[in-house]
Amino acid sequence: MVWGGAGYVLFPEDSAIHQSFLTITIVGIATAAVGTLTPYLAALNSFILITIPPILFKYVTMENSIGQLMSFALAIYTSVLLIGSRRFHDYLSENTILRIVARQREMLIQENEKRYRLLYEKSEDAMLLVSNYQVTMANLAAINMLGYESENEIIGTSTWDHMPLSQKNGVSSEYKVKLIKHDLKMSGFGRFEWICKRKDGEIFPVEMAVTLVTLNNQQSLFCVIRDISRTKKIQHQLIKAQRKADAANKAKSDFLANISHEIRTPMHAVIGLTKVLLLNPLSKTQFERGKSIKSNAELTLSILNDILDLSKIEAGKLELRKQNFNLKSLMDSLGDSLHSRFNAKKLFLNINSSEEINHSFLGDYNRIRQVLNNLIDNAYKYTDSGGITVNCNIIELDEFYSNIQFEVIDTGIGINKQDTNKLFLRFSQVDDSNTKKYKGVGLGLSICKQLINLMDGEISFTSEPGKGTDFKFNIKLENAQTISDEDSREFLSLESIEKINARALVVDDIETNQYVTKEMLEIFGVEVVTVGSGSKAIEKLQNEDFDIVFMDCQMPDMDGFETTKRIRTLSEHQKHIPIIALTANALSETSDQCIRSGMNDYMSKPINFELLQKVLHQYVNNQDTNKLTSLPKPNKLSLITNKYPIKKYFNFSTLYKRLGGNLDVIHKIINQIKYSMKSHIQDISDSFARSEISNVIKISHKLKGSAANLSCENLSELAHRIETSLKDGNIDDASEMIKDLYPCYDNTISQIEKIMSSK
Repeated sequence: MVWGGAGYVLFPEDSAIHQSFLTITIVGIATAAVGTLTPYLAALNSFILITIPPILFKYVTMENSIGQLMSFALAIYTSVLLIGSRRFHDYLSENTILRIVARQREMLIQENEKRYRLLYEKSEDAMLLVSNYQVTMANLAAINMLGYESENEIIGTSTWDHMPLSQKNGVSSEYKVKLIKHDLKMSGFGRFEWICKRKDGEIFPVEMAVTLVTLNNQQSLFCVIRDISRTKKIQHQLIKAQRKADAANKAKSDFLANISHEIRTPMHAVIGLTKVLLLNPLSKTQFERGKSIKSNAELTLSILNDILDLSKIEAGKLELRKQNFNLKSLMDSLGDSLHSRFNAKKLFLNINSSEEINHSFLGDYNRIRQVLNNLIDNAYKYTDSGGITVNCNIIELDEFYSNIQFEVIDTGIGINKQDTNKLFLRFSQVDDSNTKKYKGVGLGLSICKQLINLMDGEISFTSEPGKGTDFKFNIKLENAQTISDEDSREFLSLESIEKINARALVVDDIETNQYVTKEMLEIFGVEVVTVGSGSKAIEKLQNEDFDIVFMDCQMPDMDGFETTKRIRTLSEHQKHIPIIALTANALSETSDQCIRSGMNDYMSKPINFELLQKVLHQYVNNQDTNKLTSLPKPNKLSLITNKYPIKKYFNFSTLYKRLGGNLDVIHKIINQIKYSMKSHIQDISDSFARSEISNVIKISHKLKGSAANLSCENLSELAHRIETSLKDGNIDDASEMIKDLYPCYDNTISQIEKIMSSK
């Protein structure tokens, strides 16, 4: 305002030069204010509107042409200045905000870097950054762990300098690294135990977490390493202590077993002679004394039997014996043997069993009866009035197994809540006072529980003091599978099978698999040619005519998928020849891969006889049948132990049906395959001992297929688990399973010979 007023008063009216000079001066001052006051747009506009208008007004009031011209020019300039100042203000404000944000971001990054650097440097876990098998970064914990003096000393060292030649079980470090790299490519992260080596050569166990990262357009590995030497040492001490305790338990169990055996001999003499004595004429007093001797001797023998069973269980020597038995007959005989005893005490005994259990099961008949006897004896002992009810029902069943529930209900004294926690303890009774009414040493229920656990079952109870107790236990029994006459007649008339005039090419690298498939196809009258590789299959198809091809998926050099793709590039006929995949992998991704490679359909190993017939009729005779759908879904498996699913060593019923009931073919296949399986097992053991893991995987796959073709389910499952474990890098698990191969094979052959000797 001061500048504008001064300009108005001092403005000369008679000098154009002075007018122009003063105008330029004032306008320059206004323009300079733009740079100074632009961040404060309101102040800037106020300054311009106060400073320039008085001069503009002076020009307007002048009556000469110069005044009019200058007023017009000054008005335009003022407008431009106001518009330009706003735009400049916006530009300046935007850049100011960007600078502030950038600065804040930079400060945040610096703060995070400082924080992460602090964590990296102060972490108790060793941290390494590895690129191209060389250490590029290492924190203080890593330097100390690996025995170096400074970061400069460890930077640039090779990762191979920090590991021994082999890991646990003699597996080479190089092979384990390849497995880890494969997993990292798939998931980007891996966690595993590892053996490291210090600068001085000392080796020690670590737990390692590795993450795949990208820095400066280069893939690196960020490794977090924790020394677990102390943990392993403690584990070793615990294992050693456990073994020592087990040895002490075994010594105790052996002592109990020996004592029980030594006492049983004279006890049998006491009981036997007492029975003879009671057959002779005796006075009433003598007879009662003899009965008392016999009763107490039998009680003593029962206790000795319990001690013997307990010692066997603790020593791991009690084995369950599978046998065919009728569960209904077991329950009926149980009642027959106990009724006279219950009548003497004026107690009722009800044995309830439905008709659904009136068929054969596979299980340990004697141990099931022992558990029932113990539970009934226990109920009998604590029941003075009323009686006992025993129920038996099937609560769940499928094609292979039945879940059986047993129930023993008494009307006895019941159990107080505070006593329930010691019910299944050894040498423990609810009434353990010196004046206790009910005799015994407290082993019956403990043995029941352990026997039920051995049979993969569970036991529970409910009780109300003064009203009685209800014990329930369930066990899973295998349905006894026998071939009925009706089933046999279905296949005995093989002449009724419709013959198919066709030539088939069977492609499989395992000779035994070729043999099995060939024998099955020849039942239908099919002429069969077998080859052992994809390249030979292509050569055969180029020189001979076939109606159908059965293609194994996993073969060395060229697998079934690649072979199929190449076949489809041959002549016009080969583009459309039916190719059926034979695969041991019942997975949807495998079936999808079969179809994508150009195969027409797929069958799972072992080959099902009915499905094979359906394939031949559909793809050779072009009958209008339903297209084979996905691979048969695997049955839901239950565990008989914590190691392997329940399967059969030799499933004759499945093999019989799959091979159309042709016993001659079955005998031929058994003789062909059983020796090759043993050879595979030997090769697996030898290759694993030499750390030739890839070879073990290959042979395990062969063993899986051979065993499946012979319906040796346990052996096939075990080979499959070994193959899968090695592919996943679980060397320790595979090592334990390989030890089970020979026992599994021996049990399998034993069962095969036992079954086939009757056929």
